[in-house]
Amino acid sequence: MAKGGQQPCAVCRSQAAKYKCPTCLAPYCSVACCRTHKETPCQPREQPATAAAEAGATAPTTADGRDSSPSANPSSSRAQQPVRPFEECEDEDELSWRLPCRTLREIADDSALRQQLRDHDLQRLLLLIDKSPHPESALEAARSHPTFAKFLHQVQKHFPLAD
Repeated sequence: MAKGGQQPCAVCRSQAAKYKCPTCLAPYCSVACCRTHKETPCQPREQPATAAAEAGATAPTTADGRDSSPSANPSSSRAQQPVRPFEECEDEDELSWRLPCRTLREIADDSALRQQLRDHDLQRLLLLIDKSPHPESALEAARSHPTFAKFLHQVQKHFPLAD
């Protein structure tokens, strides 16, 4: 049963929701409920109108009519961007296979990793792993690639040494 003040899971309706769908923001309680929810395509939830939009304000534009708001500028600092649903995470999920938010933020803010991610070979390898029907074997194959090995080494700097 959902605890007082907490939203119930939109899938099973028997547990308190800990997570939200990044697309439609539907609350769910577990990996199993997330998988069930993903079986049916969902639509992005409309964002609530801001006070500026309600007052009839328009987004700032450049002289040639392009949007100049911070969200339209990819070089804007990370601090100006709104928090995305997947960034609102707990320290660990129930299966302990998700990294703590602190570690994810350290990895995201690592300038050496960000530079490495500009490499087209690395991007191709990561896409191959992500889209593979057998990601474990694709990951093992990618480990032999020098660019990927360097990337893994940099990521591993964010993990404490195991005893």
